Amino acid sequence: MSVLEEQENAEQEYKKLESAKEVLIESIGGCKKDQEKCQDTLKNLAGEIYLKEKEYSEKCFAHLELKRPMLEEYEKLRTKKESWQVITPKTVRNLRGEAEECARQMENVQLSYCKLAEIDINKRGAAYIKFFREEYRNIANIKIEEAHQRLEEQSQRLESAFMNDFVAEMNETIRDAKEEIAAINRELKVLPFGNDTYKFVMRERPDRDIFFRICKKLENYMGLPEVYMNSAREDEEMERDIQEFMEIILEEEDETEYTDYRKYFAYDMEIVSRQGDSEIISDLSKKQGSASNGEKQTPYFIILAASLLQCYPRQVCCARLAFIDEAFSALSRERIEQMVKYLEDNCFQVFYAAPPEKINSIGSYVESTVSLVTTGRYTDAVEGLVK
Repeated sequence: MSVLEEQENAEQEYKKLESAKEVLIESIGGCKKDQEKCQDTLKNLAGEIYLKEKEYSEKCFAHLELKRPMLEEYEKLRTKKESWQVITPKTVRNLRGEAEECARQMENVQLSYCKLAEIDINKRGAAYIKFFREEYRNIANIKIEEAHQRLEEQSQRLESAFMNDFVAEMNETIRDAKEEIAAINRELKVLPFGNDTYKFVMRERPDRDIFFRICKKLENYMGLPEVYMNSAREDEEMERDIQEFMEIILEEEDETEYTDYRKYFAYDMEIVSRQGDSEIISDLSKKQGSASNGEKQTPYFIILAASLLQCYPRQVCCARLAFIDEAFSALSRERIEQMVKYLEDNCFQVFYAAPPEKINSIGSYVESTVSLVTTGRYTDAVEGLVK
């Protein structure tokens, strides 16, 4: 019974294997048919590949100048996607759209160049690439050199304008200011205030040394910048100074820092004190702490008068009015007389306001006085001195 049962199971297993075998045989038959179809497709693809390779070779031969950029662009795309790119009709359409956009951009650039170069604006498009490459070579080899030469000429004209319009005018303004200060100093030299005489001092600022070096060098050319600019200009130090000074001014945000001549100097007042047969010279800025009230006020009024002289130029006919409140409150009678005379000699018409204890000292040196007399709640103006 066991043998019969084992035999029956074997027959059933055999039948299953036979059925599976028939299925596999049918599948093999279907694969053979698919294989035949694939072989036919492969043959067709091989033919198409041959034709495409032939067409690709012809295109490359016809456009040798585009082959290298094309391969470089393809390699960029491949590296970006980290795989080989299969070119499909959709890919070609997309690339064709990009190419058309690049062509439009190229035509816009070509049009801009045509307008700039004043040539026919119809010379644009892919057909004129060769023309524009020739233009590029001409610019690279010739026109850049011409542009460089024009730039050099323009730079020289700019330097010439800078030297004539800025340096020369600033130097002339400073010279006029020095002459004006010298005229005031000549008057002060013969006008002692007590035992002291005063002198305005203009010292060149060290940070403006480059400007004064240029001006001193110009003295060798009669002080005229155009003479130097038209010369051989072989002074290398002068050339460096001009370039450096131009750069400093162009980089300065506050233009008045260099256009105002007063900022080129440090100002002080030199005081010469006679003590017997000897003279002691000191600067006002260093003497402020040890000076008496009169010694402090006298320079103040001299500076005030000098400032007014700038407001009222000597060559202009004008009233030259000045108002001084608490006039000469710390000065002695002798210094008051000298100061009033100094202002009068410079043709100032001064209104002095002074307290009663000083008005007698001042009033004897002026043409008219008005006294303000207070009575109760009222103040009356009375012409003349009121004791």
